[in-house]
Amino acid sequence: MFRVLFIAAFMTAVFTAADCTACGQGDDRARTTIERFYTEYLDALVRNDDVAVGRVEDKYLSRSLARRIRRMYGTMELDYNPFMQAQDFDSHSLDGMRIEKTGASENIYRVYLWDSYNKQYKQVDLMMKRTRDGYVVDGYSDR
Repeated sequence: MFRVLFIAAFMTAVFTAADCTACGQGDDRARTTIERFYTEYLDALVRNDDVAVGRVEDKYLSRSLARRIRRMYGTMELDYNPFMQAQDFDSHSLDGMRIEKTGASENIYRVYLWDSYNKQYKQVDLMMKRTRDGYVVDGYSDR
């Protein structure tokens, strides 16, 4: 009887640990996607390379978000970069970038970006969507 209880307790611990590990991996993959997006995006923006910016958007944004952003730029509804929270930025915007899970939902991350002009952090909330290939940015909320 003791042996059966021991095996049951051991199996419960193993499955619980596996569930937590999977959750942490998803969190890490979403964070990695955000870091890569901002690194590639800022590089293309600083070089003023619209083609590269479009490629980065196509790679890291959901199709619906990419279309909405382009439409908003085209109709002048958007006069600043929603992911950088500014019209002007420089290569130092990622200095000290922080990414935190908001706790409001499992797929919302708050990104803090350095504003070297105002000497303070700006923040943007990104809604991440899991796809079969990983994660994409599916929405944003600026503060």
